[in-house]
Amino acid sequence: MVIIMAENKQTLEQKNPKDKPQNSGNGKENSEITDTKIAKEQKEETGMNTKEEKGNKTQKGENKDLNEEKEDKDEENKTQNEEKEEMMQIPKKRYEELVNAEAVALEEVKRARADSINFRRRVEKEKEEFKKFASAQVFKKLIPLLDDIKRLIEHGRDEIPEVHFQSVLNLEQRLESIFKQEGVKIIEIKKKETKFDPKFHDAVYAQPTDEVEPNVILEVVSNGFYKDNTVLRPAKVVISKAVEKQSTSEEKEGQGVSTDQEGQDDASSIENKK
Repeated sequence: MVIIMAENKQTLEQKNPKDKPQNSGNGKENSEITDTKIAKEQKEETGMNTKEEKGNKTQKGENKDLNEEKEDKDEENKTQNEEKEEMMQIPKKRYEELVNAEAVALEEVKRARADSINFRRRVEKEKEEFKKFASAQVFKKLIPLLDDIKRLIEHGRDEIPEVHFQSVLNLEQRLESIFKQEGVKIIEIKKKETKFDPKFHDAVYAQPTDEVEPNVILEVVSNGFYKDNTVLRPAKVVISKAVEKQSTSEEKEGQGVSTDQEGQDDASSIENKK
């Protein structure tokens, strides 16, 4: 740049040779001004170069960061590729073993979960059954008490004072109310219609009759009770049975007696005719 300015200065001097002798007095001043301009231009050019150098350094730094980031990505891709290659190198038999082991483990987890659910259900069912059993045992002991109260009401009405008799009636009603609330019911029986069933009935006597077919309930001695599907006490009943017919030997003897009698009558009639 300095060289260019000097050349420009020489060119101007060459183009104006006439002015040179006239301005000899001011030559020194012009030379100083020119040097100042040259120095200023050199300073500006130095500043520009400095900025360019800073820009180049910044660009180099960014390029370095990009290169490092690219290297990191390349390293990561390389690691992934190596892992894939290792997976590809696993023998087929070993792979099948791992798959089978996973399936077995999942099956065991499912089985354990099913066992847990079944156990919880079984425990709940056992609790319900125990509650029913305990309740049934209590009512089995209360049923005879209810029978005694009913007999007392039936046979002791005239002997018990009215005040006490009313208390007995209230006690009967309370017991029957409790039975009803807890689902304890009387086994229903229709006389001369209901068939005898050993699950619900207890036959205390069999009465011969031709009115109904055998094994039909004729009378109820005491009521039976049940709760849910459990019989607390079977009903005591009288059932029917067929009337026994005369035996065969007795029939033959009866027939023989009638034949002899007829023979004797015939013989007497013949003698009378003679």
